[in-house]
Formats: sequence, structure tokens, C-alpha cells
Amino acid sequence: MNMNVIVTAGGIPKPEEPLYPYTKGKSKSLLEVAGRPMIQWVIDALTKSDKISNIFVIGLGSEAGLKTTKPIFYA
Repeated sequence: MNMNVIVTAGGIPKPEEPLYPYTKGKSKSLLEVAGRPMIQWVIDALTKSDKISNIFVIGLGSEAGLKTTKPIFYA
């Protein structure tokens, strides 16, 4: 059985929040961890699964530059 998966990637810190200097007004999910955006680690894990058909990312657009061999959709 193949499934679709929804990944929520919203959350932009405000200037008074501690993460703001690191995100510079971009989504928290784009914070770099070990050389890649946090969300790319999630997408990589989902890509490896043979149970996942499609990936739906909520809160980012295609300009995020996420890479996967599976169909990916943004909203």
C-alpha cells in the first residue's frame, strides 16, 4: 500500500523571537542542520520509504529547493 504524506513546514519567527537572527525572517524548517535545511532531512527519509507515493509540503513553495525523486507538491 502506498500513501501520500503531508509535511507541515510553516512557522516564521518574529524579530523578537530567539530564532529570528538565524532564520532572517524565513521559515524555521529552512534552518540549516549539518549542512542541509531541517526539512530536507525529513524529505530524504520520506524519499527512502517504499510506502510513500507523494509528498505534500504545507507552508513552503517550490523556491525552497527541496530535492526528492518522488512527486512533491507545495501549498
